[in-house]
Amino acid sequence: MKPTSAQHRAPKPAKPEIVHTDDAMVLVNKPAGVWPREGIFDVPGVFDMFDGEPGDLHQIYPLEMEVSGLALYARSESIAEKLVSAFDNGDARVYYQCIVGISMFTEEGVLQSKIDDRAVRDSGLFGVGDYDEHQTDWKKLDGFVGFALLECSPRQRTPLQVRKHLGDNQMPLAVDPLTGGGRELYLSSFKKGYRKSKRRPERPLIQRPSLHLQRVTFAHPESGDIVSAEAEPPKDFRATLNQLDRYARAH
Repeated sequence: MKPTSAQHRAPKPAKPEIVHTDDAMVLVNKPAGVWPREGIFDVPGVFDMFDGEPGDLHQIYPLEMEVSGLALYARSESIAEKLVSAFDNGDARVYYQCIVGISMFTEEGVLQSKIDDRAVRDSGLFGVGDYDEHQTDWKKLDGFVGFALLECSPRQRTPLQVRKHLGDNQMPLAVDPLTGGGRELYLSSFKKGYRKSKRRPERPLIQRPSLHLQRVTFAHPESGDIVSAEAEPPKDFRATLNQLDRYARAH
């Protein structure tokens, strides 16, 4: 019997890191476990964890509390309108890295399904997207026995889109109970001959949704120059990939 999540609580989240800042906008590498705006119910938020920066900002792209990666903010309503329009028109894109709990034999494709109001409401995010039939482009970056690493790029600016699309198309994240994945991922689930420690229970490799918003590209709302930024996946995501590479390669 695996230890419960209560026995292995997620570590205290790291502080958000400012990746890019100027007079128009701010790009933040948001850790998992941090709300994208103000904190809620004793859980910290991006706006609470900076000393005077980033300040009063407008969130552009929805990034759930439990998901890590790049969060984009505008410094004014006029800039926010331009950035929102760029995403809605397909002129701006984000790219997630996703560890899914299934072997992939195709290399790329397009996912689509309707994202209903309940799923968005449960995510704690409101007022973004119209929740119609949406599409997400994906391609395989790496493959393992029972798992794969995908790059997913949603065509719309809708909360939960990548997670919902993967779950609806029988490609669930390895970890994401909200959309069909597990609650955590253990090394023992894929390492042959794993030996349990007699001194301590096994700790999960990752115990939050196994995806990370790694890259974003868009035209700067004032200069028109192309902005392309990346944020390295956090330690739990990298450690999971390292162990999959070591113990879940097809022979």
